Amino acid sequence: MNISLQTNNFNSQYNARRSNTSFGKSPFLEPLKRVADKSTDAIAKHYTSKLYQSGITGWLAKRVDNLNSVVDHIQVVGSAIISGMYMEQTLTNKNLDPEKRKTLAVNQFLTFAVSTLLSYVLDKKLDTKWEQLTRKYAVANLEQKAMENMTKEERKAHKKAKFEELNKAIEEWNKAENAKFDAKVRIGEISADSKYTNKTVADYISKKMSNPELTKQIKGMGVLKKLFIFGTIYRFISPVAVTPLANWIGDAFIYKGDEKK
Repeated sequence: MNISLQTNNFNSQYNARRSNTSFGKSPFLEPLKRVADKSTDAIAKHYTSKLYQSGITGWLAKRVDNLNSVVDHIQVVGSAIISGMYMEQTLTNKNLDPEKRKTLAVNQFLTFAVSTLLSYVLDKKLDTKWEQLTRKYAVANLEQKAMENMTKEERKAHKKAKFEELNKAIEEWNKAENAKFDAKVRIGEISADSKYTNKTVADYISKKMSNPELTKQIKGMGVLKKLFIFGTIYRFISPVAVTPLANWIGDAFIYKGDEKK
């Protein structure tokens, strides 16, 4: 089978899918679809748009290679402010004895520090798998109309071929863009310390297919991934994991020599 990436064909199929999709006609899935649409619209309106338009985002965007990492940095800034406020209130709480204040403050600081480290590491580790997932999502959306009359086996083979085709197209585009980047470095147009950032499926669809709706969906998925990772680690995993460590520090250093306390 010879496959060629026809971006205009992808585009027309995508628009046709939006105007007439069998998914939306299901009486069982329609309520879930409405809830999902309202949720993503609310996040885009009240969080994502405000996030990318804020002053601190503009300041960070000038200092990081990838705009998507701004989401991570802003979550850390917000958590640092909240953790700092908790620590300040703990250390000045006169209803607690001084040693207890220190133990709680250590717990709060360690929770923030460990959460931040784990969140960055896990988010980075999942980047490759997440990119593969979003590419499959893009293929499924762009090709849904074309696969309506196919059998299960035919749809599976078709999606696999289109996925490989899209991967190849993005890889070739990355090579071309990287060559342009290296040329700019050689002639001094950009700093020699600059680092090339690989193009993603969202970049490819935005530049090569002119599908702003699908691009926005994929970028929104990336934001949700980061919110989920950071939120889960900050609020659930680290507080449980860090408390025994904070207690050990309290016993070893703050309450050292005072077995009664």
